[in-house]
Amino acid sequence: MIYILTALFQEAKPYIEIYRLKRTAALGGVQLFEGEDCRLTVCGIGPVKAAAAAAHTMTRYAPRRGDLFVNIGAAGSLVFNIGEIVLCHKIVNTFTGGEFYPAMLYEHPFREGILGSSGSPVRESRYELTDMEGAFAYEAALTFLPAARIQCVKVISDRLNPESVSAKALEKLMSVTAGRISEWLDGLAELDKPKDILTEDEGRLMEIVSKNMRLTFAMNQKLRQVCVQAKIRGVNAFAALMDASEIAAVSKTDSKEAFVGLISRLSEGE
Repeated sequence: MIYILTALFQEAKPYIEIYRLKRTAALGGVQLFEGEDCRLTVCGIGPVKAAAAAAHTMTRYAPRRGDLFVNIGAAGSLVFNIGEIVLCHKIVNTFTGGEFYPAMLYEHPFREGILGSSGSPVRESRYELTDMEGAFAYEAALTFLPAARIQCVKVISDRLNPESVSAKALEKLMSVTAGRISEWLDGLAELDKPKDILTEDEGRLMEIVSKNMRLTFAMNQKLRQVCVQAKIRGVNAFAALMDASEIAAVSKTDSKEAFVGLISRLSEGE
């Protein structure tokens, strides 16, 4: 599964079309889109929105090993040309000075650069490109996925004057580059993809159980692990999940009791 985070709808639109995504939720200023192989979040502009949306996306869907998270969007630069695609090999939070180094393990056809992420547009920068989301989304995603499965791809849209780029121009710029970026992401998503013995029906039931029981990220990860182990032992995980999908937790106590009961059933093979 590929998880894409963009700040603006104009940045997201070509990927919504490429991956045939459908909007599934709108929470405040955040929009969620889903498809068979991709889930996309439009978070809005700025550090807080980027970090919150990235954390919400990862918690909502509980990504698995092999899934890929990528922040795609426009960036300003005085180094790169307008329209160039830049894969960020170093990302800096200009508020804290925190530095992040995405694992550059895979071949790619793009330029590489150092991204500085700030809380407002800048007119001058010591970094090769700048934005307002990259570092904050990256740091939030690190809680849920290894660095090797988190990337930050930027398309140069301006010379540190983002107000000069119209919505129509931005959408066109992102559309022109989306094919190359999505092709690379598709290849990346296949690498290290786990061989999951759970069926699609079991996966869907797990999502229903997670929602009804209000499971946390850690609980979701535990449930998936126990389900896999149960199937290896020959336990009917589908039946257990089907029964559990009818339970709706009202309180944290209800959630914990229901979860413990399901884990016990899967572990004991009843």
